[in-house]
Amino acid sequence: MRRGLCLLGAIVAVLPLRGAEVAAPARVITLEEAYDIATATDQSIRIAYVQIRMANLLTWSALTVLGPQLSGGGEYDRNQAHANGVIVTNETSNLNFTYTQPFVNFGVFPAYHYGKLAAVAARLQQQYTIRQVLFGVVKAYYQVLSDEGVVKVDQKTIDLAAEQLDVAQKRLDVGEVTPTDALNAKVTLESAKVALIQAQNTLLLDRDTLGNMLNLGGDSGFQVVTPPDYPTTIPPFEKLLAIAYRSREDLEVGNIAIGEDIAKRGEVVAQYAPQVVGAASDSYANAHGLNGPQSQVWDANISVTMPFLTGGQREIDLKTAGEQVDIDRLERDEIAKTVEAAVRSAWLNAQSLQESLVSLRVQVDAAQESYQDEVHEYQAGTAASVDVLTALVTLNTSENSLAVQVYLYQVALRNLEEAAGVFQEQRVDREKVK
Repeated sequence: MRRGLCLLGAIVAVLPLRGAEVAAPARVITLEEAYDIATATDQSIRIAYVQIRMANLLTWSALTVLGPQLSGGGEYDRNQAHANGVIVTNETSNLNFTYTQPFVNFGVFPAYHYGKLAAVAARLQQQYTIRQVLFGVVKAYYQVLSDEGVVKVDQKTIDLAAEQLDVAQKRLDVGEVTPTDALNAKVTLESAKVALIQAQNTLLLDRDTLGNMLNLGGDSGFQVVTPPDYPTTIPPFEKLLAIAYRSREDLEVGNIAIGEDIAKRGEVVAQYAPQVVGAASDSYANAHGLNGPQSQVWDANISVTMPFLTGGQREIDLKTAGEQVDIDRLERDEIAKTVEAAVRSAWLNAQSLQESLVSLRVQVDAAQESYQDEVHEYQAGTAASVDVLTALVTLNTSENSLAVQVYLYQVALRNLEEAAGVFQEQRVDREKVK
């Protein structure tokens, strides 16, 4: 009996330990790890890789115009005829092979050049995609950190509002204040609870967004940690814009698009040139069955084709191609304006946040001091409850603004590099080699 009790006690003692082993700690994902996960799993980056492989095929496609072609065919025919009671059967079979070798086709050169340009554009587009994905990750990552900061502030506000309600209720119980004080404190407390619920739901949604971006299946219970602060030096706008004009992949792709359509126009011009093709064929034929007479015919020739008139279609295609080049130049100019606007917006945003953070920190300090003073004065009976609650709401607003803008500033500093086309340059360089 004693051994049984001891065994039961041992089992009971082990159970909590086994339960503790099952509850694994939440996975901590740093920002750098988030970058690595995104570059390894993001679908748009994978698509960009496939598009590079597809673009590399265009040069081979251009060369196939000069490649040899071999075709073959066969035919068997059997028929019967009735004449004067006599059945006449005829059988014929034919087997042929044709070999064609183009020698001259001037359309190969612009088509090959177009393929080379398309491959370069695809690689640039891949780099641009990687940069965009990584910046999307950093925005989502800091959004989760910002949401966590807001939740902490709102929870603190609830605690302070509950303390104020407790003080007001005690003073009401001894007849020092009117019921209005307690009711106002209760309203403030319930409003703070509503704000916390909304902040928590926003946090859950943004965690799910980040988890999906990292292909973790949504919110998988991971934890995020605050990364080291980014360098806070904001370069002059003119320097940043010069870097953007030199580095932005989308602007380079716009320039390449002009060359691509010039090459396309060259393909149309090549239609005016002659084509030289060599061909050889060999055919075998049998008549009156397999044992009938056989014949073999072979032929070899070189032909020169010179198109003189095509009903005006070439002229239309040539004019259309020229207009497309003009459109490409205008679109390139539009991209340049978009780049300038993006750089200016990022630069002004970073400047604004940098300067406003100084004021926000002063505002939070002042709000904290004001709230503490109002609390002490209310407890001493020299201040009204509404003054305390107003100070609490002001403190909550200030701390929430600071919590949000601290992280927005870190994103804005990275946005300077993203707008200039140099965000995560080393990581993008590593990925583009693949």
